[in-house]
Amino acid sequence: IKALGLEPDGVVTLMVALKRAIENYFHIESREIGTVLMGDEAHPNIFIYESAEGSLGILSQFMDNEKIFREIIGEVYRLCRFADTGYHEPASYDDLLDYYNQRYHDRLDRFLIKDAVGKLRVCGVEIAHTGSTMGYDERYRALLAGADPNSPMEKEFLHYLYRHGLQ
Repeated sequence: IKALGLEPDGVVTLMVALKRAIENYFHIESREIGTVLMGDEAHPNIFIYESAEGSLGILSQFMDNEKIFREIIGEVYRLCRFADTGYHEPASYDDLLDYYNQRYHDRLDRFLIKDAVGKLRVCGVEIAHTGSTMGYDERYRALLAGADPNSPMEKEFLHYLYRHGLQ
């Protein structure tokens, strides 16, 4: 998020926009995808998860097809109506606002993410597959090394998975 130059309200706006774009793209209901801010409040990260009972397999498609990421970002751009020169509101119920994100309504402003969305539209996407060449212990160490230093919860979660032999 730092690379995108977003302040906390911009991160909240991007989180809401990504959630709505994913819902639109996959034609799912709002309650089937969840989002939460994680880590340092001054520099939060976005965690997106499937909240439907069982797994819809939606988010795993990001790992299988880099085109989906680009299409989701395109949907964010369309949703935020950046090309509509006559639309001047920071957010409305036609784009970012909904019943489920009321606690963020005063923080949502599509103008805060315009530059970041522009960067995401042109960025390269690389999907790295670890395959089966990395052992469980080695993968655990690699995940710890790549953990966000501002998120103690992330490391705690990785430790929990490792202690219980989970993936």
